[in-house]
Amino acid sequence: MKIRILQKSRASSQALLDLSTGKVEFYILSVDDNSLSEFPVKGVYEIINNHLVILYKPEVDKVLLRVDVDEFVINDKFSLKYHIEGNRGILIIRDHSKVISLDIFLGNLFPVSTFHYSEDEEDVNFLLWLSNVLNSKERFKILLDT
Repeated sequence: MKIRILQKSRASSQALLDLSTGKVEFYILSVDDNSLSEFPVKGVYEIINNHLVILYKPEVDKVLLRVDVDEFVINDKFSLKYHIEGNRGILIIRDHSKVISLDIFLGNLFPVSTFHYSEDEEDVNFLLWLSNVLNSKERFKILLDT
């Protein structure tokens, strides 16, 4: 089975994730292109320092975080912590058997604010957004319900 995942920072960039093989195929679609519409949207992704990070929901009550080929089941043995060191945002992801650290340069991640449009810090910082969503019971419940 294949599911569609959307790049959080760029809606026209989408990917298909084959749940049986783990293979990811990337697409850039125009506004009128609905060639992937047969595949359900089940997650979001970003590429952080050449690491593919995917948050997706393959089943009704199951959420996974994938970093490259490593998968983490979001459950009571999973944790992640975000913090800032100098000009880097650092996310530590761990479960019962592995620990992964991701970092992002914060120097060029500025939220845009105009009279008609405004972004929050987590709109431009995927690692912060990921931490906020997965560490909030309310936001995680929304993720499970969608």
